[in-house]
Amino acid sequence: MGVVYITDGSLDGLLTAVFTAYYTRDAVEGIEQGPPAQSDFTVRYRDIESCEDQAIRVMTAIETKIGDLAMHSVTRAWLSELPGSGIRILEFLRLGFTCGPSVMDRLTHPQVAEVLQAARKVSREQHRMLGLLRFRQLRSGQYLALMAPDHHQLPLIAPHFAGRLGASPWIIHDERRRQSALGEGGKWCIVPGKLPGEPRWDDEEMVFQDLWRQYHRIIAIGSRVNPLLQRAMMPRRYWKYLIEQPDALYRTPGALKSIPP
Repeated sequence: MGVVYITDGSLDGLLTAVFTAYYTRDAVEGIEQGPPAQSDFTVRYRDIESCEDQAIRVMTAIETKIGDLAMHSVTRAWLSELPGSGIRILEFLRLGFTCGPSVMDRLTHPQVAEVLQAARKVSREQHRMLGLLRFRQLRSGQYLALMAPDHHQLPLIAPHFAGRLGASPWIIHDERRRQSALGEGGKWCIVPGKLPGEPRWDDEEMVFQDLWRQYHRIIAIGSRVNPLLQRAMMPRRYWKYLIEQPDALYRTPGALKSIPP
């Protein structure tokens, strides 16, 4: 009977599952990020408890025998949270440990192509998040940014903003996954849970938001508005988190609308 590993969703959990798959005789059919919504009676489920030592051993083996780029791709493919990503990563690593660094050149091999494709999706969205994330000051003095990305981006973008924001206290909240990255003084951590109620913005913050909307409206050239290009460069699902509210600006092609305060 096949076995499906159930992890805690962390990278350590994935690497521990890979370690377990190599040192047991389990016929692994899947590696999941948490319990399945519906159990399958044809497979056996096994809970995998994250082990830092085992995770480090697997990470070191990947970087030594396959290369840093492989570890980079595995990390992002796991954060993609795409269905079946866990077992695809295991198959990719089995091939990589056999072939070595040359596995990264086998772009048409299905076990390689699927992992690299998932990693590219995460990297593209990571680039968007770094440019589209908007921080707003709360009355408490913290800076809050809201998002709901397709993939799990907090572990990737939190180190960037920890370096950029310095000593300022900040929060990046992922509404889809109900997790937040908390940072201050160059350090950060990820905690579960949703925000307690509606954010209470600082009064001065509201003034700056209005000024930004007015600036965005004034510099826009109505005759050059191109909604199709806007949606191609910045998908509509991100718009509601932008202070300038482009969906309110351009409700009809070529028509420049006023922005509500």
